[in-house]
Amino acid sequence: MPLLNRLAVDTNFLLDLALPKDATHDALETIRECIKAAEIIVPPTVVHEITYMALDGDHEMHQRATKVVQKLVPVWHFTPVNALSEMQEAAAEDIARDLRRKNVLPEAERHDSEILAESAALGCSILVSADSHLCDADKSMVSLMVAAHGAGPIVVCKPAEIVALFAKRR
Repeated sequence: MPLLNRLAVDTNFLLDLALPKDATHDALETIRECIKAAEIIVPPTVVHEITYMALDGDHEMHQRATKVVQKLVPVWHFTPVNALSEMQEAAAEDIARDLRRKNVLPEAERHDSEILAESAALGCSILVSADSHLCDADKSMVSLMVAAHGAGPIVVCKPAEIVALFAKRR
């Protein structure tokens, strides 16, 4: 069951936080102000991608990913999840496979499907991402696939959408 105060973030969100202030920083500020006791989860695939980039990325990605690793917990207070429980892992694998099999996400976007599926399996209600594959995925199909495996609902939102959504409530 998703928790309304539990959100997940994807790799590009974290890498954008390593850059000067922009919509991503505004989204984080908005989340902190408007969602009381927000828990921001970093799914396992995102943890692995950031770790890989910090160790083996090109110069720019290495610098950004290293900054993410340094700030992830002590500054941003995010919760990195290194592994799912067996039950969560099984659900996430099934969801990700179905998202690709039904062409909700392209087969080549394996990590995107895993990030979305892991976020749902972890009980997140929102995945914050600027990735066009995730943001443009058919929301109805995502809901159906996630629900079919006992997870969800989860919505993918761009950082600017988070700011706009809560601007009306401030």
